[in-house]
Amino acid sequence: MTTTSLQEYTDLRSLRRFLTEEISVALGLSGAGPVRRAFIPLLWMPIHLFSKMGIWFDEQVSHFGFCEAARRLLPRFVEDIETANREVIPIEGPLIVAANHPGTVDSLAQTFSSSRKTSSMGPDFPTMFSNL
Repeated sequence: MTTTSLQEYTDLRSLRRFLTEEISVALGLSGAGPVRRAFIPLLWMPIHLFSKMGIWFDEQVSHFGFCEAARRLLPRFVEDIETANREVIPIEGPLIVAANHPGTVDSLAQTFSSSRKTSSMGPDFPTMFSNL
């Protein structure tokens, strides 16, 4: 497992390299073997597009905060978000919110559709866990 922080990768090229290496390790393709040389070029475009989106999202968070950045990112993944029973969520006090699907989209949708702006990490940054 890589212990390098993603914060070190603020430009497209270095983020692409980082993600390529992470995916290679996850697939058991570390090193410079023939399987890696044949397989990694197939992943270049998805890694490139994901890296561009990650850098764009990071810039949005810097300018507008996490909730607004989530609101701007979600239309790239979903057409519509329906929020039901928002009024039953208490405005203050402890609250645990859990997504019922693994991945990021549920967490982003919960973040931007909630009227609360509190978490253990600060007023505009939700605590999110996935794959627990």
